[in-house]
Amino acid sequence: MGDFFKNVMVPAITVVTALLAAWVNYSVSTVKSDLDLQKAKLDEQQASLNKLTTERNLRKFDEDLTFRVYDAVITSLKANDTKQQQAASALVIVMAESFGAPVMLPAGNAASRSPPTVIPALSLPDTVLTSWCTAA
Repeated sequence: MGDFFKNVMVPAITVVTALLAAWVNYSVSTVKSDLDLQKAKLDEQQASLNKLTTERNLRKFDEDLTFRVYDAVITSLKANDTKQQQAASALVIVMAESFGAPVMLPAGNAASRSPPTVIPALSLPDTVLTSWCTAA
């Protein structure tokens, strides 16, 4: 009976143990590969999320800045201080020029000598429509 265990059972148990070890190793490798793939996807999604968050924050900053500038201009135009009104008008002109909008100023040398036109606060329109044509 000792020879049976020594000659048959020990080699059989060794083979079964080796097969189980190989199967466990394969399973661990498969799970690790799946986890690595999921981590790569997660990293990609996190990078996209970070990019979108940055874009949203920049857009919010721009919107906040635009609102603060708009509020400051309106407050200055409504003030009775001529210097504040002139500064606000100049700011509006600079902003309009930066967006490529046409700005109507006096013709010739008068444009460089005259301060921006001050618009009384009570006559400010809610909407301004400007159109222009070029000769073909």
